Amino acid sequence: TLAKKAGMQKIFLIGNRIMNKTQKNAIAAFAETNSLPMIGSIPFDQSVIEADMKGETPLKNKESKAVKAINDICTALIEKNI
Repeated sequence: TLAKKAGMQKIFLIGNRIMNKTQKNAIAAFAETNSLPMIGSIPFDQSVIEADMKGETPLKNKESKAVKAINDICTALIEKNI
């Protein structure tokens, strides 16, 4: 991939704005076909759009499914020391 040609040692895939299982499965299949470890996925979350329209950070909304997914990905990165 272009990233590997640029000298990047660790490359991971994160699905973003996932609306359903079909999308998640398609991204997982792409990751597998291209030998990219998929470290997680972030679901589509209307509250992120609403926060953006208000000029607010969505990270303050601890009930947001997207924010929870991002926190889980961060935790996985820290635990794996990536």
